[in-house]
This record gives sequence, C-alpha cells and structure tokens, in this order.
Amino acid sequence: MIGAYVIPVNSAAKTGQTQNHVQPGSPAKNSLLSEELLIEFHSLLALQTDTYRNMTIQEFRENAVSELDTPQGRALLWEAALQDSIRFYRFTDENAFFLCNTLLPLTGGKWKTTTITSAGAERSLKGGLTAQLEFNATLKILNADILISEYEQIYRELHQVAQDFLSSQPEAALASAAASSTKKIEKKAEKELKKYAKTVSQAKNITLSIDKCMYGPEDSIPAYVKNVLTLKTDDYQNMKLTDFFEYVTMRYEADQSLWEAKNRLAHEDYDRLKNRLSEEDYNFLTVTLPCTERESTYPSDRVGNIPADFGGRYELPYPKLETLISFEWCVRYEPSDPDMTVGQRDRIILNVVHGMDAFVADTPKSTDISSTDYLKKMRSCLDRLILENSGRGLDMTVFQCMGPGSEF
Repeated sequence: MIGAYVIPVNSAAKTGQTQNHVQPGSPAKNSLLSEELLIEFHSLLALQTDTYRNMTIQEFRENAVSELDTPQGRALLWEAALQDSIRFYRFTDENAFFLCNTLLPLTGGKWKTTTITSAGAERSLKGGLTAQLEFNATLKILNADILISEYEQIYRELHQVAQDFLSSQPEAALASAAASSTKKIEKKAEKELKKYAKTVSQAKNITLSIDKCMYGPEDSIPAYVKNVLTLKTDDYQNMKLTDFFEYVTMRYEADQSLWEAKNRLAHEDYDRLKNRLSEEDYNFLTVTLPCTERESTYPSDRVGNIPADFGGRYELPYPKLETLISFEWCVRYEPSDPDMTVGQRDRIILNVVHGMDAFVADTPKSTDISSTDYLKKMRSCLDRLILENSGRGLDMTVFQCMGPGSEF
C-alpha cells in the first residue's frame, strides 16, 4: 500500500491515509488508490504534470486527447471510468481527483457538460457512526479559456462546502436516522450547496447546478473494532505506562472475546478503517495499544529482551520502471521515566512518525527515489527527528532505515 503505518514495525496491520479535503499538489505517493491501480493507470497520471494546472481547459483537453488517442489510451480511459474507488476518492485523493474530475470529463465526447453523481462528504460521529452527505450536480463549461487551476478549484470548493456543512451541524442531529431528521439535513445541505453554485455561475465561465442531496448516518465500524476500543478509557492518556499496561492485560485475561477481537484487528485493512474512525481512535488502535503491548516485560513477550519499537513503511510509485519502491524505517525505544504517561509517550512517537510522513510527502516528483542519496536524506531526517524528540522520557535509537537494496 502507498503510505505509512503508524504502528510498531512487527505488527501485521496495514497502512492507511486520512480522508481529508485534498489540496492541489498533493504527492502521488500519498494516494489512497491501490498500488495496482496506480501502476495500471500510470500513463494517465503522467498527464498530471507539475504545470498542467497552468494550461487552459482547451489546451489541456487538446494535449490529453493527442496523447491518449490510441486504442490503448482509449481503453485505459474506459477502464478508469469503471473504477469505483476512483469515484469514491474523487475529492479526498489527488490522483483520483485528477482522473475523475479533470482527465475523464475533459477527454469525453460531451466534455463541456459533466454530471457529478454520488459525490459527497463524511464526518465521524460517536459510537462508530459516520455522517454521509451525498449530492448530484451538473457542471457546464462556458469558457474553455480559463485555467485548469480555476476549473479544479470549483470541484475542491464544492466538496469543501459540503464538508464544512457537516462540520457545522450538531452531532445529535447528524446521528439521528429518523426520516424527518435526515430530510431536514438534506434541505439545509442543498441550500448551502446551491448558494455556492450560484456564486460560481455568476462568473459566467462555468455554470454549476445542484440536482439532489442525500443524507444518512451509517454504522461503519465493525463490532470487533468497537470491542477493542472499549479499552480506551476516558483518562487513558493520563495513566502511567505501567498502569495502562496492567489494565489492558487484566481486560484481555477477563474477556476472551476482547482478546480475539484484538488479534483480528491485527489483520484489519487500515485504509478502510481510517476513513471511519476519529483521529484519536485511530491513533489509539495504531499507536497506543500496540506500543503498550510491545512494552511488556513478560519474558514470553520480550524475546531476547528486544526493546519496543515503532516505524513506518512506504511504497512509492517509480514511474521510470512503472513499479513501486519500498522503504521502511524502525526506531527502538525504552521508557526512561517511570512516571511517563500514555499521552506523553504517544505524542513523542507521533512527532517522529508525522515528521517522516512529511519528509516523504514533500519529496519533489522529479526526485530519483531509487538513489542512495534519497535514502541517505531519509535517514538524516529520521536521525534529526530522534534527536529533537529525545530527552523527554523515551530513549530512542534508529534500528534501521531501508530502501531498494540499501540500508542506513
């Protein structure tokens, strides 16, 4: 999977990305799309150059049609149009955004009119519920001489209006599945979206109309995941590491179903879960709990007295060979402050993880990620993050930083 995992390296859990409103220039390496799709549609994504947003709609269309006017190119466009995941991530992943909102509409036969169906926004609610707002809209191009950046901004802002609307609503109203409540949400959402559409249309370059809004809360978190989340007490972040470990151990020993749920979680698809969980719940499952377990002092849990660890793994697209290149880093640590709390430890670990994620995310597309120099820079970044976050109760050392055929 493309991305990083915020869990101990030895865990079997998978990677995940946050489903936020996507910003222009987000790197392909952070894609929510599967590696198989990224490889399959590499030649389509190659049109997503550093400068394509500076083209006019007409210029981009002519260039894209020229590049893809082959049996293979047309077949790829057709296949991309059939992919549910591309439509699902059309507002939250830069690659899906480019394919679904820019390339596919502007290379079609009726390219001046686009029907946007089942687009939407989500908000995580308490109790495992997800507020889901979907809408249908129609976009018509009146002036093909505006820049692609202006054209795409309309899509981005349309999604942001929907997202902001959900954020502004009381959680109790969003959580209600009563027909009267969901209809009320739909009407209010449609009013906000139409207000934005009117603003777009007034510029007379593009007309935007909102055709329909649909709303409903969904219970999207598996029962066994909710079971594991019962370990997340109200004050767990203020508990000492040893106290929280003893609490977790006691709960496992007292409840076989909880133990089985925890083991099942190790094989969960975190790509799917992360878009359904709050940030705190996600961090609890991928940082707090696995790190707590790795800090066990029981002989059977610490084979060879190996310290606890955490790390990240990235699989980044390498267009030159139309493949993916894997990177992995691991940091071993020992708590040095007996009074350290769970929250203090987690913040230190997340500082390192987020710093490494930022390093990868900020890598220019022109970088040769297969080079030794890139891996050295990655290792230097990791060393710097360890130094910056040392001396706060965790003794951390870099165990490995690996790339294609090299380790530093």
